Amino acid sequence: MSNWTEMAREIAENVLFPVADSVDADGEIPDSHFETLAADGFYGLAAPGDEGVSPSVLVDVIETLCGGCLATAFTWMQHHGVVAGLADSPNTALQGRYLDGLIDGTVRAGVALAGAIPVPPTLWARSVDDGYVLDGVSPFVTGWGIVDLLQVSARDEFDDSIVHVIIPAQPLRGLTAEELPLIAARGSNTVRLTFDGLAVPRDLVSAVVSAEDFAKSQLFGSWINGCMAMGITRRAISELEALGVDADP
Repeated sequence: MSNWTEMAREIAENVLFPVADSVDADGEIPDSHFETLAADGFYGLAAPGDEGVSPSVLVDVIETLCGGCLATAFTWMQHHGVVAGLADSPNTALQGRYLDGLIDGTVRAGVALAGAIPVPPTLWARSVDDGYVLDGVSPFVTGWGIVDLLQVSARDEFDDSIVHVIIPAQPLRGLTAEELPLIAARGSNTVRLTFDGLAVPRDLVSAVVSAEDFAKSQLFGSWINGCMAMGITRRAISELEALGVDADP
């Protein structure tokens, strides 16, 4: 059995942290960071069954990697929501097309879910004969230009359900990206996506869930997001100790 936390610590110390300053200064994450994570199996942590890990181990890994390089870890961690979502998808054809590549890291993914969260939402889905048409905005989409796929979440304009679709992470007819200036994690390539009649065929719909179930799923996501701050805090404390500064109040 792999010791994922120890493996993450080795990557954080030997690969990520030595160049973390330049990643933030230059606004670009070396692709070798993601290649290393993929080679060691870190893209499959949210996979079902024996391929995945427990939530507590995932928390430890995320904290550790965030303490190495926030931009890298923040971009990488979006991937797990897509793996978990597609693993539970009733769309078996879509699973067969992408899931294995997502688990081994040869396909990288991100999420665009913030447009479906507020009430009223900022991103709507309109059902049509052959799928859905998306209109609106999804803010704070991480990994643009880095990932291959996006799981986009939008709220159905008629029944308030949440529609999850998988689309290529690239400019499309009806989809434009605006880069957002960030104080930290600049290399994460975080953008605002604007949807103007983006047509998504039904075979790219991974799931349609109730608003209540979607809200419940966000509780775990919020817990995971808190790991980022903990990872940065742990790194700050260790750096203070290395400098001989008393970190105790």
